[in-house]
Amino acid sequence: MSPLPPSPCSPGDPPDPAALARYLAAESAPSERDVIDSWSRQSPANARALADLQQLWSLDDTKRPAWDLDALWRRVMAEDAPAVASSAPSVQHRLRPGRETVSRMLWTAAAGCVLVAVTAIGWNAGRSAMHRRLAASVLTYTTANGQRANITLPDSSNAVLDVASRLDVSADYSTGNRTVRLTGRGMFTVNARRDLPFTVLVGSSAVHVLGTSFVVRRYAADSLTTVAVHDGKVAIGSLVVPARKQIAIGVRGAGMLQPADSAQFSFVSGVLTLNNVPLSAAVQELNRWYDADIRLGDPALATRHVQGEYVAGSLSDLSEVFSKVLRLRVERRGRVLILYPR
Repeated sequence: MSPLPPSPCSPGDPPDPAALARYLAAESAPSERDVIDSWSRQSPANARALADLQQLWSLDDTKRPAWDLDALWRRVMAEDAPAVASSAPSVQHRLRPGRETVSRMLWTAAAGCVLVAVTAIGWNAGRSAMHRRLAASVLTYTTANGQRANITLPDSSNAVLDVASRLDVSADYSTGNRTVRLTGRGMFTVNARRDLPFTVLVGSSAVHVLGTSFVVRRYAADSLTTVAVHDGKVAIGSLVVPARKQIAIGVRGAGMLQPADSAQFSFVSGVLTLNNVPLSAAVQELNRWYDADIRLGDPALATRHVQGEYVAGSLSDLSEVFSKVLRLRVERRGRVLILYPR
């Protein structure tokens, strides 16, 4: 591969690609990490570039076609270059545990000094796309059944996605548009910026915060949006939800403030908490949590209530809980668990 042109970003030269690869993979020494952190603080463009790289780092690296990096470089640097791999206005990420170390990286500052890293083997062109003009795109993070993700946003605010969830982050987030859209459940710990409110769009509701820690939940199968505040307070229209309170919002508006249910927060530490939930509803939660397909062999089980904490684990673990704790008979066929009364 021919040498790449130097980045025109300023001030300061960008970090060495190999050093950056170690940084993104959390494999760099403290001194090397300090150098990159210092570079990112030299200008808003550098900070934005590093944040974009951290977001792109989460791309799924399985089953990717090969890329011609020289050709990709020429396309990215072209003044009117088309979007790489797709014209859809989004960058979709599949978050999963672990990363393979990237051996070679492609750098460019072609779109307002946006720094882009591309692995030598590229990424899934059928589902993911990287745009030269990221300011007009949306960065999307998704978790599948059985997966959770911890995401650091460009302003160092934090989002923890529960299983089977999706978070859309505006690509101009780092320049002041602190608006995200959630499907599923996520816990947000937001850095206070009174001049730049943080907003979570969920269903038809908008949750506004200035600096707090809170959970928002709305899966596709949910009829209500639930907002539970751990610290600080949030505003939903003219309604203020203080710390240790939660509220449910439906098509007819918001309900009454209730004490925050600790079960709303436990997923962050890898625990699914079910508090006296009908088995029919518990099955939906457990399917997402364990990536299972649980079926009731007897409809009468639907109204049986379930209570307890479920630590992320295997289907064998779950089968044992059903058998020994809930006193159910379990038939397992791969990922399918069929429950019967004893």
